[in-house]
Amino acid sequence: MDTNRNNRLVEEISLLKQKINWLEKLKLQQKKEIDALRASEQKYRFIAENAVDIITIMDMNLHFTYVSPSVMRVRGFSVEEAKAQTLDQIFPPKDLDYILSEFEEEMQIEASGTADPDRTRVLEAEEYTKDGSLIWMEISVSYLRGEANEPIGILAISRDITERKHAALSLKKSEQALRTIFENVHDAIFIHDTNGKVLDVNHKTLELFKLAKEQAYPRTIIDDFSSPDNPIDQLAGRWQRVLNGENITFEWKARRPLDDVTFDVEVSLKKINLGEQDVVLANVRDISLQKAAEAVLRKNEENFRTLVENSSDAIMRFDRQLRHLYVNPAVEIQSGIHPHAFIGKTHEEMGFPNNLCILWKEALEEVFQTGKIMRTEFQLPSGIWIDWMLMPEMNDVGEITTVIASARDISERKKSEERLRDSEEKLARSKKMESIALMAGGVAHDLNNVLAGIVTYPEMLLFELPGDSILRKPIETIQAAGQRAAAIVEDLLTVARGVATSKSPINLNEIVEDYLTSPEFQKLKEFHPAIEFITILNEKLLNILGSDMHLRKVIMNLVSNASEAVENGGCVVISTMNRYVDRPLKRYEDVKIGEYVVLSITDDGPGISPDDLERIFEPFFTKKVMGRSGTGLGLAIVWNIVQGHEGYIDVSPDENGTVFELYFPITREQTPEKVLLSSLEDLRGNGETILIVDDIESQRYISQTMLEGLGYQTHSVASGEEAIEFIKENKVELILLDMIMDPGINGRETYEEIIKITPKQKAIIASGFAETDDVKKTQDLGAGKFLKKPFRVQEVGAAVKDALKK
Repeated sequence: MDTNRNNRLVEEISLLKQKINWLEKLKLQQKKEIDALRASEQKYRFIAENAVDIITIMDMNLHFTYVSPSVMRVRGFSVEEAKAQTLDQIFPPKDLDYILSEFEEEMQIEASGTADPDRTRVLEAEEYTKDGSLIWMEISVSYLRGEANEPIGILAISRDITERKHAALSLKKSEQALRTIFENVHDAIFIHDTNGKVLDVNHKTLELFKLAKEQAYPRTIIDDFSSPDNPIDQLAGRWQRVLNGENITFEWKARRPLDDVTFDVEVSLKKINLGEQDVVLANVRDISLQKAAEAVLRKNEENFRTLVENSSDAIMRFDRQLRHLYVNPAVEIQSGIHPHAFIGKTHEEMGFPNNLCILWKEALEEVFQTGKIMRTEFQLPSGIWIDWMLMPEMNDVGEITTVIASARDISERKKSEERLRDSEEKLARSKKMESIALMAGGVAHDLNNVLAGIVTYPEMLLFELPGDSILRKPIETIQAAGQRAAAIVEDLLTVARGVATSKSPINLNEIVEDYLTSPEFQKLKEFHPAIEFITILNEKLLNILGSDMHLRKVIMNLVSNASEAVENGGCVVISTMNRYVDRPLKRYEDVKIGEYVVLSITDDGPGISPDDLERIFEPFFTKKVMGRSGTGLGLAIVWNIVQGHEGYIDVSPDENGTVFELYFPITREQTPEKVLLSSLEDLRGNGETILIVDDIESQRYISQTMLEGLGYQTHSVASGEEAIEFIKENKVELILLDMIMDPGINGRETYEEIIKITPKQKAIIASGFAETDDVKKTQDLGAGKFLKKPFRVQEVGAAVKDALKK
């Protein structure tokens, strides 16, 4: 009996222990769920608290239970003030009725039980700000639902669209203004489709053709321009030319349909695109009166003389002996000689320079012999440039009796052409630089992939070697050589004008002073002991937006070049100043109006020859003698860095030396505090999973080795397509994504597809080339920092840490 009771007692105790264990597990599970719920609530509260749009929650009685802090920025109310408001305090009466009717309709839909529970209604209405003004808001409204899917509240996300509304109103006014112009121009305007059917006409068209508005639209171009005087097939041929892209103007006989009267018009046809439709614009001008006036003018010599006498062009008539029969008053303006002095004399008898007399004689004789119209340009002794046109005059039997010459002052045109040539030369020089830069960028991209191992492997090996290892010295030598090679590639990328450069407020004086205390400058002084270096730095120098690394390279290259110019003894002056340019400066590069910080490097060497001046900024152009160091990239780097900083370069060489002046736009921003770099221990991870996407196998291995050494788990794939398939089946905390992969899709296209699968996927992006538009677009989609290959452990670690924190 006692044994049975003891056995039952043992069984009960065992069951009791099992229940206790089960309760403890249940308690632990509940704690995890509560913690997860709190974390989720904190995340979504953080999003709401930092949203740009106003996020509000109302109960089913339309009382506010939550308002995000953005209400202060958008409407001026504090959160507590906004929560206390009623709808009639937010919306003006006209919009309040609209909002309430929308809510009532929404509640009826909900009561029907047939609607989509996740539906969202988008409304537009005006809202009051705290100062009483009105702003336009776009409001997205949806229900918050309980466990039984019943509505327990209303979520509204409000976005300020005031500027968009104003822009739409402005566009409407602009359209109305253009329509007013269209309706009130003096010419008749038809808009036809490509089949010739009338789509629209202006008021002048109805007036000219005596049509009512509704009578215009069923018509075609054949209806309006066909008449017994016109060959319709010729009109069809011209219509086809216009459809092929040619703009044509011609005279034609138009016909009024009501009275069948024809009249002369000048028609200009042009095919244009309106929205998504090609149309033909017909500009029709009634030239009936003009044609009549021309007939009168042909018969009326006095009218002709009046026109000639008042012409700004010089007009002359010559006989077969090349004597002047007539000259108009404009001749005196161009030559300084009274018109009467020309009559009956040749150019030789007038005493003009021999070279001009020969030119004029040959031209006149050719017109008399051939009957062709001739044109030539020449410069008078007064300095005026003349465009001379010669036209033959014939008698009734077709004999050339006289020649009419008109001379137009084209001095201004010549000056414009000269300015255009200067501009074209500068453009050609710029395009040449861009072409060479493109080549340099491609070479740099390939070299960066090759250098990745040379730069990175020594760094990783040195981490593992003991301090007294005999291998440290040769590995450090390899590392230094790789870093020097990477620096040259960095110069190539700078020439490519695509180097990834972030700019911040900096003071150019600090960069100059930093360079003057650097080992590079001390070595330069030792190499040129006879040179005197002078610095004149403006103590009140304004800041600029720039990259200190690249601007330091500008100073180093310019000082080095100046030292080469005066190596046998002389002076190099480095100065900075503030300069306000109140009118455009015509210099080596044209400097626009604005405020600038100017860096000046002056030497008293022999100067730069005109031929060299045209080429000094070309990559690989160098005047250094054999045996001297240098890649020929120095001034090309300077030019590209200045262009990247939206600045200008002026070079002023003469027999007393050369002055380089670099203009950088100023900024009123203050220079930031300097941040210390993190140690490697601070950059170690906690086993987070990272996917490496790179088409170069060695680069994938290098990246994996780096990241695993920092405590991360890694996977790697060789293309964007493989990355997409991997993400479909696996979750990773971060992607290290190469931007240029061949063949296949690039980094931007890969990331676009990945965020369709995991919308908030974190990523950092890398390339051996430059920060391109694709890089910026990828970052706009949500990617993190851009790393330029070859990258080092500390750069990768810092970028990964930064991305994982966000």
